[in-house]
Amino acid sequence: SRLNNDAEGARQNLEMARRMVQFSRAEVRHSLWNLESQLLQDGNLGAALTEIARQMSAGNTVAATVEISGPPRPLPAAAEHHLVRCSQEALNNALRHSRGTEVIISLSRKGDTVRLTVADDGVGFSNKAGLRASMGLKTMEYRARALGAALEIRRCSPRGTLVSCT
Repeated sequence: SRLNNDAEGARQNLEMARRMVQFSRAEVRHSLWNLESQLLQDGNLGAALTEIARQMSAGNTVAATVEISGPPRPLPAAAEHHLVRCSQEALNNALRHSRGTEVIISLSRKGDTVRLTVADDGVGFSNKAGLRASMGLKTMEYRARALGAALEIRRCSPRGTLVSCT
């Protein structure tokens, strides 16, 4: 049967799903308590973003990469926490909804300005009003306000979506 012919593929998919569930469960527990992500315990935001991209895109058809520019210097723990959570939500949305092939998470520092962007090459969105109603977007907006930052979500040309927190 077809299932027997693709048993190895099914096994790999189940193993990937198991790893993603384990990672997500640990992160959800920390989120619920609004604790710092375990990935930030070393105080390295770039490494935390890279690990999030690796974990969340493992076994997915969408490639997630991280680009970091500017001088590496630590931010206050609360700022790093909010940026990690915003990147997770934006990456999750891109992986679930974009139907694209690539997501790029960028962290740039210039002077006192820090900018986090998550961009995909997917289908974009057609209903900005529907975006405003989503719990994930409300959470990202809350986190941006907590940082004193601006959250921007826009459709890119010719394809994709860009989420930016500056």
